[in-house]
Amino acid sequence: MSDNAPDTHLPSPWVWLPPLIAGILLAALLWKGWNRDLFLVLNGLSKYTGDGLWAHVTLLGDGLMAVVLVFPLLRRRSEAVWGMVIATLLVTAFLHTLHALIPSPRPPALLPADTLHVIGPALLHGSFPSGHTSTAFALAAVLCGSWVRNPAGRAGLTIMACLAGLSRCVVGVHWPADVLGGIMLGWTCGWIGVRIAHRATWGASKAFVRVWGGALTGAALFQIFFYHSGYPGTEVFVKATGVICLLGGLLALWPVKGRADKAHEI
Repeated sequence: MSDNAPDTHLPSPWVWLPPLIAGILLAALLWKGWNRDLFLVLNGLSKYTGDGLWAHVTLLGDGLMAVVLVFPLLRRRSEAVWGMVIATLLVTAFLHTLHALIPSPRPPALLPADTLHVIGPALLHGSFPSGHTSTAFALAAVLCGSWVRNPAGRAGLTIMACLAGLSRCVVGVHWPADVLGGIMLGWTCGWIGVRIAHRATWGASKAFVRVWGGALTGAALFQIFFYHSGYPGTEVFVKATGVICLLGGLLALWPVKGRADKAHEI
């Protein structure tokens, strides 16, 4: 296997272990009927940490920010961006389908207002699975499969995705079951995206780099100048992340003789 080839063999625990653990925990959670009680425990964590921490952490699963975050990888790891595009499309399709098929009210729609603490928008519908969690785990899976080989780095990405999932309970808009479902969906779609990107290499071609370079530039500019996350106190973080990723992406795309051809050797 070459350095750029994704680690997609099924025996690898990085492919199947996270969704398997999430599935077991989801089954146990529903069997024991702990969904509501565990939500109330997790929702109370902001009493000890403050709201600002979780308002920022939950943005790790924001769809726009997740796409912009891979912009600096476009030249040297264009297959990672291609895999993220595929994973994002898959996650979006499955989320819309599941939300339409499974009427699942969110905590603010079912619990009295004085029993939970909501940070940001008090969303009411489309609870299962968690979209932010799905996006965070899709991003982690794509980066683990197409870029990060170090076990410590992979563990760090997985922990960050777990924190993004946990934040959905802390901000008060998802049940723990939604988060576990999001882990299963996002991680699976992420690895499917990696596998398809590895096989359909035209998606990481020079034409792809040019098209998505323009698209990601537009996305980063939108994030910097127009995007409002709805979470209090996160404006600086949102704009700063957009600026950093925009500069990183544009610098990565800067034409340097000999680098472009090397970057596309897969």
